[in-house]
Amino acid sequence: MQLRFFAGRRPFEELYDLYRDPDQVRNLAADPAMARQLDAMRGELDRHLLAINDNGFIPEGMEIEGWRESRDRAAYPLERVMELAAAAAARDPANLASLIGQLDDPNAVIRHWAILGILMLGEAGLQARDRLAVSMRDDPLVQNRVAAAEAVARLAPSPEAVTILADLLDQAPLLPVRLQAINALTFLGEQARTALAAIERAAAGEQELLRSAGRYLSAVLTGRYDPTFPVVDLDWLRTKHAGG
Repeated sequence: MQLRFFAGRRPFEELYDLYRDPDQVRNLAADPAMARQLDAMRGELDRHLLAINDNGFIPEGMEIEGWRESRDRAAYPLERVMELAAAAAARDPANLASLIGQLDDPNAVIRHWAILGILMLGEAGLQARDRLAVSMRDDPLVQNRVAAAEAVARLAPSPEAVTILADLLDQAPLLPVRLQAINALTFLGEQARTALAAIERAAAGEQELLRSAGRYLSAVLTGRYDPTFPVVDLDWLRTKHAGG
């Protein structure tokens, strides 16, 4: 069961009979006999998300992320966002045209989930690559530029996308954006080698999360990584926190 978390893409939805299958091995989501139950549970989850105004769909570090700010329906149209996020997570190529159209939406969160939906399509989203390149250069929300740059480079090698990610890793004022940039570079694998200088600056920096992420990616790109590699620099951590 644990292998499922590491062995490729997980299904869009999962439904288990916890009495007969406590280890959650047999996914019943596609079983026609369970369609009514699945629909009822899906609806209940949606009602709950709306009732609590779940703000987990907002890109981390965005100004409207707070409890009060996220209740502004003009800034955070939760019903629309949930519908779009579900379409994105379904990874259905039939949704591509709709996702591309929403890259021009005036709402930044809608644009974010449109970008993520295309990213999740993988090669099936290739025809959106040129339009994604516009987003990675010009989207007013920096988190969207990061996501679009990752999508562009994962669809086909892009030195420009890697440069954008490296610059944001170095210079973005918000920590969540810098973390998003280094995560994107990590997913790009060998393409990220041209950003190695920025990655190594992160690995030598004072921010603990960036430092660990940078140490890992630097070790991978330079061939130093193995399962025993100390991603967290414990000596540095002890020195930093000595006395407090």
